[in-house]
Amino acid sequence: MLDSISRAWLVKPMVTDFVRNVVGEIRCRVYDWKHGVHTCGNVNLTGLTLVGNNRSYGVHYHPSHPKFLLQEFSKLNIDYNQFTFIDFGAGKGRVLLAASEFPFHRIIGVEFASELRYRNLPIDKNTLVFVPALYAVWFRVRRDSPARASATAALTVPA
Repeated sequence: MLDSISRAWLVKPMVTDFVRNVVGEIRCRVYDWKHGVHTCGNVNLTGLTLVGNNRSYGVHYHPSHPKFLLQEFSKLNIDYNQFTFIDFGAGKGRVLLAASEFPFHRIIGVEFASELRYRNLPIDKNTLVFVPALYAVWFRVRRDSPARASATAALTVPA
């Protein structure tokens, strides 16, 4: 009897995690389908073309959940059009796409893995600034521009 209880206790979290992962993957694919992009799926940096010597700082690409991103952007108590949004490690552009749902003055994506670089995002080309991998290595936020970190580990910088 105790053995079956302990097995049930161990199996329930595994089933719950499995269901949570499947639901998350479905939501991810629906989000991509609605926006006509491909930002889903984890990608290991092994085998990717990384520009510069920042390999030791990278781990892997794992897209942030859109619902979380939209909630966090909504919590920022700022006049969005007075700020530039910068995403360091932009990957396939999921965070950039979510940021585009807010009226940021400009949106900048910085990515050092050539194969991950966001392509064909449906963001106003006057708003999105593409930083090629070659320049991502040297990209700097101006020192005279105070920056405030957002909850998504990107930056909002006064325009």
